[in-house]
Amino acid sequence: MDEAKLDARSSQGLVNRAEMVDQQFGDRQDVDTQGGDAAGRDIHKSTIINIIVPNGESGSSQRVIQELLQILGRSDSVESIGKAYRSSLPPDSQVSRPRTDSSEEIVTQLQEFGKLSEFVGRLVQDQNLPQSSREQLEKLMPQPNPPAPVQTTQELQSYLLVVLEPDPGTDRFFANAWLVPDDTVQDPLTRFVQLDLAEDQKGKSCSLDQVSEVIGEFLIQSEDYLFDRADYYNLTIEVFLPRDYLTTGVEFWEILDPVDDTPLPIGTKYSVLVRSHERTQRKYLRLYRKQWRTQWDRVKQSLAAIPSCEMFEHLDRLEAFNEKILTTSLQTKLGLKLTCSPNAKHKEFFTSLLKAAVPIAIWSRCSLPDLAAEIDTLLTSGSLMELLERIRQKRWEAPSDCEHHLGHHLTILWEDLDRLPPLTELQQPGQ
Repeated sequence: MDEAKLDARSSQGLVNRAEMVDQQFGDRQDVDTQGGDAAGRDIHKSTIINIIVPNGESGSSQRVIQELLQILGRSDSVESIGKAYRSSLPPDSQVSRPRTDSSEEIVTQLQEFGKLSEFVGRLVQDQNLPQSSREQLEKLMPQPNPPAPVQTTQELQSYLLVVLEPDPGTDRFFANAWLVPDDTVQDPLTRFVQLDLAEDQKGKSCSLDQVSEVIGEFLIQSEDYLFDRADYYNLTIEVFLPRDYLTTGVEFWEILDPVDDTPLPIGTKYSVLVRSHERTQRKYLRLYRKQWRTQWDRVKQSLAAIPSCEMFEHLDRLEAFNEKILTTSLQTKLGLKLTCSPNAKHKEFFTSLLKAAVPIAIWSRCSLPDLAAEIDTLLTSGSLMELLERIRQKRWEAPSDCEHHLGHHLTILWEDLDRLPPLTELQQPGQ
């Protein structure tokens, strides 16, 4: 029997739309087709379907679809079907957790996104499905090559970006957030998922004291999104703060532990780093982007290496530092280590960091004994890529009754130029 690949356009018995209504297959996805169904199908045309059908006849594709629907209809594991469906959707689908109509709707939507083969592959690998159903599904996959195994051990590097935009004339902020589910995805159309706390508005107005609660809500959305798509992921929180707030102990902002509802500092559960709100602005990027790019590319080339102490410019006092000298010295460095508290002259110091387009800076919010030696140990005890995890571990180790432990005061500024929010002019509530 000859074999040919099934084109989704020849499956004439199904509904050609992406709407979804309530029924039994788990959480509904609000799908963003980035410009309409036709555009979405064109984008994925080369990978639309990978299921083999006999004879290459135009009607055979419909028969294969009917076989798939019969298998899904006989399955006694609705949860497995729902999980495979959600995991197979492209990263740019928007999640608001309603429900799908039926297995016909699932198959039609995944056809249009070019994800039907991935969906079947996930079901074949699901041990919760009956063996007989998995064997029947496997026969629909391309032969003689076996179906590609689902990558359950590969850890996604994910990022929650929270940007605090000052509300002029007040002490409040507009909080906007984006999730980067997979940092290896570089297409700007699919790289970022905007998180909205209310359906009718963008952004959230809050005071500094309310930011931790807002971040907790963004974290729930992020974890739900990732939970439905990956078994292994590492989520890092990046907080973009105005220059005057860069000394804020953001890692102490608390969320509620889901086990017993006790407060939990986010810096002990997640890697938390600060970034400059000013660097999200077009007026900054126009003048400093090239300089920032040169320095960040140097960091990227060194991520897998163990840095030496000399690869970071060292400042041990702020009274005499010179902005021009600092900018010149950083042209050959990976970043800056500050072994004194920046509080005394923090505004001038952080202004210099912005003008020097420093990609990495590490400091303590207060002066501590042996601070220089401790920071050097952090920087050189593993690869640069693992620095954020070493800092998270340091924060976790800090005893609550030891005020002088570095984990209580440690801040890391990590300015990845390739991970900027997609909007340089951020939205205020209602816009």
